[in-house]
Amino acid sequence: MAVTFGSFWRWDGKVTRRTYAMFGACGLGIKYNLDRVIADYFGFRWNIWNYLDPLEHPDRFPQMSGPEKYYLAILLITSLPFIWVGVTMTMKRLRDAGQPLALTLLFFAPVVNLLFLRCSASCQANWRVP
Repeated sequence: MAVTFGSFWRWDGKVTRRTYAMFGACGLGIKYNLDRVIADYFGFRWNIWNYLDPLEHPDRFPQMSGPEKYYLAILLITSLPFIWVGVTMTMKRLRDAGQPLALTLLFFAPVVNLLFLRCSASCQANWRVP
């Protein structure tokens, strides 16, 4: 199945490891740079570790200022399309690999979602859940 702009928003279909990796790498690059621009606009510095702590001071979380709340809301809103595409592509990858779609929940576990790239026709028998 050819991947078109409209098709990667839908739940149906299958994708290969290569397509999944390409979309993941492109999505990461676009999202990282988008977040970097948003952080710069609000006066924050952004690096890859900020995905674990976007404000760089979790002890202040209860006393956030208005601009910090707005900043986090913007980051959340801009992440929604990336989450949608990531989940749909993960479902397609699992379908292609013959795995249960319930494993899509692992998309939200850092690093674990990279295991979907490794699953190919040669390892499907080892990964198959009865």
